[in-house]
Amino acid sequence: MNGNKLVLLVLSLAALCPNIVAAESIPSEMALVPAGEFNMGMTPSQVEKAANSLGGMAKYYDNATPAHKVHVDAFYMDKYEVTNDDYKKFVEAASAAIPLSWEDAGGDIPKGKGKHPVVYVNQEAAGAYCKWAGKRLPTE
Repeated sequence: MNGNKLVLLVLSLAALCPNIVAAESIPSEMALVPAGEFNMGMTPSQVEKAANSLGGMAKYYDNATPAHKVHVDAFYMDKYEVTNDDYKKFVEAASAAIPLSWEDAGGDIPKGKGKHPVVYVNQEAAGAYCKWAGKRLPTE
């Protein structure tokens, strides 16, 4: 993924904690995602169908093929998205850049959106937040 592109990341997926092993040490706000396999990617017919729905833009799916099975070990993931309020703590503590969605609100959380999920952060910023929180982004 191009680091300059903005991506919409709901940071619930960005809050993985693979190092917790003892059940009693699992924070109550995290859930176990059991190990297993899933189909990753798209078949050529799925790419064609998706591209046709976007007016023939198959080039946007170049990195989505080939479809293949992937095994993922068990991990813990936050149950809830990272809120604007949560992200503001990181911004203040780490002198990090604000999300794009805060710019129209004068550089702060838009009014009434503190408990809403933080959006419009790029992958680098999401990774920095996760590191600050003692967690990490997913790999698959």
